[in-house]
Amino acid sequence: MKRIIFLLAFSTIYTLVAFGQINTFDLLRKVKNKEPLPNQKVNLDYEKIIQANKNFAQLKQFFQTTRKEQTSSSKPKTLMLPKNIISPEADLQFSDNIQIQYDEKYGTPCFIQANGNQPLIKAKYYNFTLSKTIFHFIGRFGDEFQLKEPKNELVEKEIIKTSDGGTAIRYQQVYNGIPIWGKELIANFNRFGDLEVITAKIVPTFEPSVPVNYTVSKNAAINIAVEDIRKRTLIQEIPEQLKRLVTNTEKAELWYYLENPNQKPTLIWVVEYRPNLLERYRYFIDANTGEILESYQANPSDGPAIGYGLDLFNQNRQLNVFVFNGKYLLINASKPMYNQNVQSPNGVIVIYTNNNMDLTQNSQPTIVSSNTQNFSDPVAVTLHYFLDKVYDYYYNTFSRNSIDGNKKNIVGIVHVTDQGSSMANAFWTGDFMVFGDGGNYFYPLARGLDVIAHEFTHGVVQFTVDLEYKFQSGALNEGFADWGGSMVDREDWLIGEDVVNPAYFPSGTMRDMSDPHNKAYPGDPNWLPAHMNEYQDLPLEKDNGGVHINVGIINKATYLIGSAIGKDKLEKIYYRVLDKRYLTKQANFVDFRLACERAAKELFGDNSAELQAVKNAFDAVGIGNSGGSAPNPDLPPVSGKHYILAVDANQFYLWRLEE
Repeated sequence: MKRIIFLLAFSTIYTLVAFGQINTFDLLRKVKNKEPLPNQKVNLDYEKIIQANKNFAQLKQFFQTTRKEQTSSSKPKTLMLPKNIISPEADLQFSDNIQIQYDEKYGTPCFIQANGNQPLIKAKYYNFTLSKTIFHFIGRFGDEFQLKEPKNELVEKEIIKTSDGGTAIRYQQVYNGIPIWGKELIANFNRFGDLEVITAKIVPTFEPSVPVNYTVSKNAAINIAVEDIRKRTLIQEIPEQLKRLVTNTEKAELWYYLENPNQKPTLIWVVEYRPNLLERYRYFIDANTGEILESYQANPSDGPAIGYGLDLFNQNRQLNVFVFNGKYLLINASKPMYNQNVQSPNGVIVIYTNNNMDLTQNSQPTIVSSNTQNFSDPVAVTLHYFLDKVYDYYYNTFSRNSIDGNKKNIVGIVHVTDQGSSMANAFWTGDFMVFGDGGNYFYPLARGLDVIAHEFTHGVVQFTVDLEYKFQSGALNEGFADWGGSMVDREDWLIGEDVVNPAYFPSGTMRDMSDPHNKAYPGDPNWLPAHMNEYQDLPLEKDNGGVHINVGIINKATYLIGSAIGKDKLEKIYYRVLDKRYLTKQANFVDFRLACERAAKELFGDNSAELQAVKNAFDAVGIGNSGGSAPNPDLPPVSGKHYILAVDANQFYLWRLEE
């Protein structure tokens, strides 16, 4: 099939060439060497093409060496195959006009869709197994995916029912039964069983020489991680009152690790360890040498050291609370997720206080309570009231029932300190949210509705596309969180304006999605890039590769889309990207553009103003510019004499030397 694709791809530029008249290898070599092709106008002999296709194995290596790497600004490849060449399976009809975007590192597909409104594969009968459909597609275009045994290398990991009645199936790429970190494929089907979109981050099948055995044990890997963590932070026992809220304190799993195509795959232990309630570290440890290949703090955390602030609202709020054994508790059991069990309530919103202590083994977090109906803690009241609003937004707008979409308790903890001092931070821990009282730079962070929605949305991201918290995928994680903040707090495009201290934020806000520069200049901590030509290529050790910095580019695109089509339509596009799982764990900015374009097209149509607004926004910030633009004209040459200026180091004279 690859041979057919290749020849037809050139048919729009050169005249068609028949296999029977031109030696195929000679033709390919001419293309590779950029030599003129034969100027013959003939008709393709499809029978000969099919026969030639049976011998394609001879050309496979040649195509791998001539494959052109796709860049972030390149247009996707379109496969236009004759319908009589693609004979349908018994119950399936393949599209004859397929668009493929390739991963710039590995040359494998990262986003596949059909042009127009047709699906990739139309199922004649819904009872045709969805998993068989995706493998039929991969089998038909196997050489594009570069997988030798797709059914053994893609293992079904998760089946998700999407809000529009469709189905998303997530496949984990494996080798010899061992998963490859960050490499997955997600197939999206509509409610009729038609395959519509494939998103992927996969690598070509490993060579047999990759390691399959390990010498470093699981426990040894955990110990290596723990010893390194001791150098970075304080290891403290998790309080008994909160252990039930934490999913795992430590775990280690065997994976393959490949982040660079120029390196060989490494067998590793992925160790996750929670040294305390505030942090969760992820380590990638070579399973044969014990070397730490990579490590980072895996919990999304927001707010630079300089903080936020205003005052709390001095208003009385009507709260949904819970009475138990004569006490009133800040537990909201009024939502559809509540399990209707008074003795053991679940599916609730609950507020804890850490009583102005660090989250350590000595702290005593307790549910905020009162002997009467009146609560005297304005920070806890504000958080409780706002979490109610955030839940309602996701439930009423997207029918999402809690952070995980499956009635998970929503837990917030206030009055948490940092080494005994007021904490200038708020963050999602992977299980619950923590809000500091602001320190010298902030007022209590629970005052910001957008801040609370931001942290809540980090959880939504975790339970949908689970974007890895580093580099571009981490910046996307932050971008979605800021989108969530700006959707719940819909009055403006500012993030944190209700909690920042103007003495540290002269613009009056932490982030301005409409102007990521935030009235500052490069080098100022309040400045963020607004375009890819300002992108900060940072190491993992600095802000996890710039997750809180490069988010400015995504925020600008979000603002441009929203200002063009309105927030009501923007929220539909972004949530559809999450709900349909159109992004993989290691998605980058270009993947995000493709996902948003797909969602906009599905929601509003191929020729819609909404789809064009999405394209215009990403073009405006330099992400995957479709078609490119003309370069700036050269400046005119400068005329006149040349001089050299020199400074006398002893007498501090300035000398001018003529040429």
